[in-house]
Amino acid sequence: MANYVGVRCPVCSKKFTQADDVVVCPVCGAPHHRHCYKLENKCAFEKEHITGKNWQAGDESGDGEIRSCHVCNIRVPKGALFCSVCGAKLTVSKEPPGRADENSGGGQTEKKPADNPYGWDFPGMEFMSDPSFSTYGGVDPEEEISGVPAKDLAKYIDANSGYYLPRFRHMFKTGGNISPNFAALFFGFFYYFYRKMYSAGFVLFGIYVLSVIPSFFYTREMYPLILQQSGFAALFESMGVGMASADSVNIAAAEYYGSISSVAQFIHFAAGALLSLFCNRLYMAHCIKEIGRIRPENLDPAAISVYEAALAKAGGTSKGFVLIAALAVVALYLIGSFVILYSSFY
Repeated sequence: MANYVGVRCPVCSKKFTQADDVVVCPVCGAPHHRHCYKLENKCAFEKEHITGKNWQAGDESGDGEIRSCHVCNIRVPKGALFCSVCGAKLTVSKEPPGRADENSGGGQTEKKPADNPYGWDFPGMEFMSDPSFSTYGGVDPEEEISGVPAKDLAKYIDANSGYYLPRFRHMFKTGGNISPNFAALFFGFFYYFYRKMYSAGFVLFGIYVLSVIPSFFYTREMYPLILQQSGFAALFESMGVGMASADSVNIAAAEYYGSISSVAQFIHFAAGALLSLFCNRLYMAHCIKEIGRIRPENLDPAAISVYEAALAKAGGTSKGFVLIAALAVVALYLIGSFVILYSSFY
């Protein structure tokens, strides 16, 4: 049996002595006091088992340095500057070796991120000073939201995952559906295309097109009068181009199409506003569904990098589709303007 005298137990941080009853994890080989192992009922490095890493001397806690990530609580090797799982920057405690947090009940030093501009009076605000907050928003990367680990959701969401993850967790725990998204309210179908929520994007785009068509009919009816009042009708006539007379304007038809246009535009705005109230819920369902489609039933640790690459490729954002949608809107107005102008000539 290996000699662990002088090595620290990862649970209580006390050094093993010759008289201690030591047991080792059958997966990674980490030593524990038998009573500590029974107390935790698991290996202190259990979260690292998926990485396939074996315990080595120096991984134990102690000596005044942080031995676990203060964000995701993953144990890290001695001298590590960043967490290998969530990427959080690791700091070294400035307290003297052996000084423990009085409320912890153990021998580990209190873990606080450095240079927190928000102070320590507000629970959870310490995450705001950590680089990983922008990725996880204070959510434990290993925490499951509707059966999907937060780190997988962050990989799929990519940009602004720190905004979405706490909202996903809140909706999952409370069962709530309403979670307003102001970007979706202001940008409409462009937002949904940007987030690759194509079904919702095409529905809103279709409503938008239907709301614009009545305005084209209204403009077509009023165009001869508009040209005459603006002076362009006289300009076209001086060039030998015949224009429809303003006397031919059907005011009743114009008012009819104007009323329909107003109603259609209101419906478009109301649909976008209503959908924005449930946008984050819809996006959470979309992410979970797509991740479930990509994730294999039995994820081999050796295939994690392939799985994460697939998440990044399928998720993220689509600027290209937003550009296509913008060009479609421009084309719609160009075609409508051409038809209106052409119908005014004779």
